[in-house]
Formats: sequence, C-alpha cells, structure tokens
Amino acid sequence: MFRFFLILVLISFFPLQSVFSKDNEDHVDSIEVLIQKSEKVGYQEAEVYLLEAINRGSTKAASLLLTWGLWEATRNFKPFAESVVLWKNNDKEIDGMPLSAVYAVLVSNWAAREENDLKKKKLYMDEATQTLKKHADKHPILLSEYYWLLSEQDIPENKKESERISPTLVLLFKSYESKAVGRNKVAAQSYLGQCYSEGVGVVVDYKKSFEWYMKAADKGYYFAQYNVAQCYMYGEGVGCDEEKAIEFYIKAAEQGDSYAQAALGDCYLYGEGVVENFKMAIKWYKKSAGAGNEIGMHSLGLCYLNGEGVKKNVETAISWITKASIKGDAYAQYDLGDIYYGLKDYKNAVMWFCKSAAQEDMYAEYMLGKCHLDGTGINMDRKAALFLINKSAKQGNVEAIMWLRDNK
Repeated sequence: MFRFFLILVLISFFPLQSVFSKDNEDHVDSIEVLIQKSEKVGYQEAEVYLLEAINRGSTKAASLLLTWGLWEATRNFKPFAESVVLWKNNDKEIDGMPLSAVYAVLVSNWAAREENDLKKKKLYMDEATQTLKKHADKHPILLSEYYWLLSEQDIPENKKESERISPTLVLLFKSYESKAVGRNKVAAQSYLGQCYSEGVGVVVDYKKSFEWYMKAADKGYYFAQYNVAQCYMYGEGVGCDEEKAIEFYIKAAEQGDSYAQAALGDCYLYGEGVVENFKMAIKWYKKSAGAGNEIGMHSLGLCYLNGEGVKKNVETAISWITKASIKGDAYAQYDLGDIYYGLKDYKNAVMWFCKSAAQEDMYAEYMLGKCHLDGTGINMDRKAALFLINKSAKQGNVEAIMWLRDNK
C-alpha cells in the first residue's frame, strides 16, 4: 500500500486553519491546547491529542496528522461526526486545499483500516478517488493521495495513471525533504525509503531505501522503525541481523505500531532473534489485535487454536480468526475455512474458502477445488474443481501439484 504518500507537504505548502469558528467556539481553547501538547510529546501520545481535535472539527489538527504520518490514529477517526462531515461537500479552499479533499484523505485511510463491509469500503474509496481526481491538480498532497487510491485498484487504466504520476511524487518528496524541518522532514525521509523499496517513480534500490528509513527511524518515527526492522530481518539493503531487527521492532511496537507488535509476536513465537517465549508472543499479539490489526487477530486466534502460550480454546480461536477474516485477511479466511471443514461445518468452510480463493490464496483454491470434486458444501463441478486445482498448482502448492500428478 502506498497511502503514506499523502503526507507530503501539507503544512509547508498549505497550512490549514479551522473555518468552522462558530461550531468550534466552545472548544477553541481546548483544541489549541491539544495541538500544543501534540507538538511536545512522542508520536503515540500525539495521535491521541490530534485525533480528539480532529473529531471536534479542527483542520489544523488534520493537517498535522497527515503530515506526520500518524496512520494508526485513523482507526479511531469519526468520519461521520457532525463537525467533520461538514467538510465532505465543502470545496471552500484554505490556502488552496479544499475541505472536501481533506475529508476524502481521512475517510479513505479510515475505510482501508476499519470498514469491514467490502461494498461500503469500495464506495468510500471510489468517492474519495473522484473527489481527489477533481482536485489533484491543485496541490501535491492531493496528487499523492490520488496516486495511492489509483494504485490500490485492480483497474488497468488506473494502474497506468498511477505509474504516470509516480515520478512527480518522488521529485516532490526530495524537494520537500531538503526544506522541511521537524516531524515533516522525518516523515518525508521515511516515505522516500518507501519509494525506493517499492520502486515508485524510481528503480527499486533496497540500499537507498534502508538509508532513508534509518534517517527517520533515528528520529523516533515508528513507521520507519518498523521498516528498518524488516530490512534487518530479511536482509534488504543491509546485512541480515535478527537482533537488530528485534531492537527496532520493539521501538516501533512500544509506540503503538500494530504491525510491529504482530511481527514481534512472531519473533517470540518462533524464536527469531530472541529466545522462544510463547507468553511474550501472546502479549504482543494481544496488543496488535486490540488495536484492530488483522494480522495480530489472526495470529492470536491460531495460538488459541493450537494452545500456544494460552489454554487451547477453539471457540476463542474462531472468534479472533473471524474478526481477521471479516477485515479481509486471505490467510485468516483460509484458516477459518479449514477449521470449519475439520468441524464438518462444510457450508461455512466453503464460504470462507471462496473468500480466500477470490484473493488467490493457493491453499484455499485447492480446498475449494476439492470441495467441488466431492460436492462437499457446494455443488459438484469437476470443471470448476480442475480449474481451481490447476490454478493452485501454478502458484506452487505441492498438494495441488501431487494431486494433478496422481489424477492424470
């Protein structure tokens, strides 16, 4: 995902001021205090202060949240709060930034994390895309968010347009990073790291990516710390060093990065860079899951399923894995289908295999194919079965490959 591009240069180029003075009249002092506090504390505390101010209608707080890249906070954004929803259709510009575009940026990030209804999520994303398309030429921050939304959609024309935009984004980041100060500069450094890691507007260069991430990580930015940990763990742009990876996972996790928390849980569960410790794994999985992270939810559910670090409890396992599955995690959907299959609840098994297979999970494709062969929980259909099993085999699923070999 590249939603992080949208934090480019909002404050430096387009400082926002609250325009709803009457609506905010009773909160002016408290909002100002919240913003002042956010500038003096760490990233995790800043999220809390800014989010409260945003939910009261503060556009200044919104600009800070975007520019600092505090995306974990958008999980608790209230897109339909009375003081915020007013921005949706308001094209009044504050230093060239339409409030409708500010709303689109926040809602698209909220929906990506928290909207579980796929149809509603698509609706929010489509609306945001149209709003930002309308205003993309007005300033760089809108162009960057527009890029992310286009790149997320599996539509050839949109992919082509995002590729056309990407070189401009890199140039803007480099220009901004050279002039910005404080957290704005730190965020720009981190996202330059992401440009080089994902080949957005530049040739993939893991070494340069690591260098940019490290600059931001040294300044305490949790997203960059997580990515530095990933680089050390998988040897991208730097020598593989599991102990250093753990060091940076911990730094990010302690600041509330839910992906770092889930990764740290994995390290303790499998003994990667640390001594295997199931209780510590559960601790970090619970923090990640509690923050609404689908990876943490899935992993915690598997621990309950297998009795690792906790007492085995299939009901609790299903509960957590279902939460992850509803959020669209294909791996969780497959595992949930597999659990129901083992319980002989074939209707639910097929439902979750279908959802996972729709995301091209090779194991779900194989199991769904087998269900079609036997008529288990679904209509018997040999043609559909062979199509799915072949598709799974082409992705490298050994079971599918062996089945095809044995059933020529």
